Amino acid sequence: MQTREAVETVSQQQSLAVVKNMVRTSISEICYLRNLFNEDCFSQKNYAGIMINALHPVTNGKEGDQPQIHNQEAWQLTRWLEEGVFDALEKRYLRGLVFAIYDHPEDKQKSRLLETYSYAFTYPDTTNITLEVTQNNDKSVVTTDGVKNQAVILLRTLITLCSTLNPLPNERWVTMQLYYYDDVTVGSHSHHHIKPPDYQPKYFEDTATASITPGSSTFVADPFVIETGKLRTPYHAMCMKVRVTEMVKDESTSGETHEEQLDQGLVTLMRWIVEHNRIDVDSITHDLSMKESEVHSELKKLRSPPMTA
Repeated sequence: MQTREAVETVSQQQSLAVVKNMVRTSISEICYLRNLFNEDCFSQKNYAGIMINALHPVTNGKEGDQPQIHNQEAWQLTRWLEEGVFDALEKRYLRGLVFAIYDHPEDKQKSRLLETYSYAFTYPDTTNITLEVTQNNDKSVVTTDGVKNQAVILLRTLITLCSTLNPLPNERWVTMQLYYYDDVTVGSHSHHHIKPPDYQPKYFEDTATASITPGSSTFVADPFVIETGKLRTPYHAMCMKVRVTEMVKDESTSGETHEEQLDQGLVTLMRWIVEHNRIDVDSITHDLSMKESEVHSELKKLRSPPMTA
C-alpha cells in the first residue's frame, strides 16, 4: 500500500490568520509606498523573503507602561482593521472592503477618488473544495506552503504596481468602507453568515446614518483596474483589485527602498501592463524592445515567490 508523504495542511484557524495578515500587510504596504504616513510609523519585517513595512505607529515602553502613540491617524487606521474589519471577517459577515484615497480633504463633499484598493471575501464550502494537483496529477490537500506562495505573489504584484505610480497630492484623505453578506442566495457553495440588521463593527457606521458622509464615488479620471492576486484556502478566499488614475512614475525618479529590491526589467514590464491594462506578449516585445523569452522570464518572476535566505 502506497503511503502519502506528510504535508502541513491549513487549519481553519491558520486560514483566518493568513487572510488577516494579508489584509494587514497589504494595507501597511499601500500606506508606506503611497507615503500616507511618516517613516517612523512603520517597522520593517520579513514576510516570506520580502522585507515589508508594517504599520506600527507606537513605541512600546517598559513592561506595564502604556505604549506611546506617535501618530494618531495611523493608530486609528490599525484599530479600524484589528477591532472592526477583522471582527466582521471572523463572523463571516464581510463580503468586501474598499480602502479609498480621495483628493480635497477640506471639502469632502466635492472630493473625488484618486485610488481604491478593493478586497472581496468568500467562505468556501469545505465539502466542495477544488484541491491542488501535483505534477504527478495526484490530488492533494491545500498546504501552508501553497497558501504562502499565493500570498507572496499578491504582495509582490502590489509592491511592483505601487512602485510605478506617480506621487499622491499632499492634500488627501482616506476612508475604509465595508460591504456585507445580507442575502442567502449569494454563492451557492458559500459558507458566509448573514449580517444581522443591527450589526456594525467597532468604528464603522451605516452609510445611511453616518456622521461623516464618504466622498464621491467618481474618480478624477478613468481608472486603470488591475487584479493584484487571489488567496484561497479551504476556508477563505480573497481577491484584491486596484483602481488607480495617475500613471506612470517617471523613469528618472530616484528608487524607493522597494524599487531597489525589484528587478528593473520587472518594474518596466509592470509599468507597461498597468498603462495598457492588459498582458499582451507581442505588444510588450515590440514596445519595450524585449525578446519574447525575456518577457516570459519577467512574468515568471512576478508569479514566482522569492528565494529566502
